[in-house]
Amino acid sequence: MTGGVNSFQVSGYGPERAGWTRVLARDSLARRLDWPILFSALALSLLGSLLVYSATRNRTELNQGDPYYFLVRHWLNTGIGLALMVGVLWLGHRTLRTAVPLLYGASLFLILLVLTPWAPPSTAPTPGSNSPAASPSSPPSS
Repeated sequence: MTGGVNSFQVSGYGPERAGWTRVLARDSLARRLDWPILFSALALSLLGSLLVYSATRNRTELNQGDPYYFLVRHWLNTGIGLALMVGVLWLGHRTLRTAVPLLYGASLFLILLVLTPWAPPSTAPTPGSNSPAASPSSPPSS
């Protein structure tokens, strides 16, 4: 008997959905996403890209002569954020909720690692000095 009152059907074992019916199904990812927030975040990122480029394209002392230096860094950070978003969507926020103590501990460890005294000193010039950092091979200035 097919399709009658006495038919028995188990969820997930029915006929395969294809095309738009699969994308627009009630349990699909496309229906569960918060599209206005996603498009708002992408629009803000594009606006930020425009602002970063317009503010740094002619600042050769900051961007090592490459007018796209900070723009590429901005795109890289945006890409990392999108990859993390896809990871959270793939794993699910309930799965990540069980990993909160581990992630919190790892974050605390990394914060404390920055404050360790055995970290090598920075070779960056001190604020206010116009000279580059002295290299180990150069003789000390008198």
